[in-house]
Amino acid sequence: PGECRALAEEMGRICRRDFDPPEVTNCRTVTMLHFGERPLYRAVFGLASRPAPPETVSGDACRQFCDSAGRAQMLLCDGMGTGKPAAVDGQMAAKLTAQLLQAGFAAESAARLVNVALGLKNAGQESGATLDLLTLDLYTGRAGLFKAGAAPSFLCRAGVVRTLDGASLPMGVLPTVTGRSTALTLDVGDTVMMVSDGALCDGSAWLCDQLTLSTRLGQSPQQTAEAVAASAVRRSGARQDDITVAIVRYPLERISIPAMAKSRWRQRPAIARTNAPILRRACSPIIRSQIFSKIFKKTVYFRQKVW
Repeated sequence: PGECRALAEEMGRICRRDFDPPEVTNCRTVTMLHFGERPLYRAVFGLASRPAPPETVSGDACRQFCDSAGRAQMLLCDGMGTGKPAAVDGQMAAKLTAQLLQAGFAAESAARLVNVALGLKNAGQESGATLDLLTLDLYTGRAGLFKAGAAPSFLCRAGVVRTLDGASLPMGVLPTVTGRSTALTLDVGDTVMMVSDGALCDGSAWLCDQLTLSTRLGQSPQQTAEAVAASAVRRSGARQDDITVAIVRYPLERISIPAMAKSRWRQRPAIARTNAPILRRACSPIIRSQIFSKIFKKTVYFRQKVW
């Protein structure tokens, strides 16, 4: 761990970037180190779920995680109906979608594959699952929202709530999925809230008011999700359905790119002159013999993409 941290610091000095400690992969006699720049922003999640009485399991399934590519992923799947059959479809859709996203698939491609899997599982039956997926780039703030039969989502910016909707059909119903994609650019402090259709039994106006109030009170995403879910249960009355509220907030993680990163390539130290003594000091001989080409490729990448 100490060697990896030292190497990450030296790589950051060379590339004018702030790196996390590398991921080390050992395969027989080869050791690979994967360096990732520390994201400029971070994602803070909140989640609250309530099954429809008298059921003990919810047909809604949610996944919230950050992948190795510097993206925050939040997805919500709602299986048709309530109880265990809906829970099976919802959990299956959420698990497969999360695995495909972590493997590098785009939202549309993942939805098509999950649609095929649900169609084969539910052959001859009228069942499926909705998909509400937010992919957020933690380096730039750009986000993509993909909906397949999902309920509206809500974006709160500076105390003003905007509804994000897209009419489409759930996955597993038709041979092809017809989802709707929306491109967004989030600012620091923005909050995105996803809900299942059970939270909309009394309309969406109160959800906007509740999200605005929670933001102004400075509540955390988890506190906001719990408050919205509790209010939805009280408002649902006899119209019982599974209720899930998923929230992500987008605060600043670190200072922006330092001023020295704006310097020209000609002002940067040469990789060939600086790496040899650095590697002798920071790495053991086994690791040092494998990573020189990796460092060179990473530096060339920054030269082409950043400068």
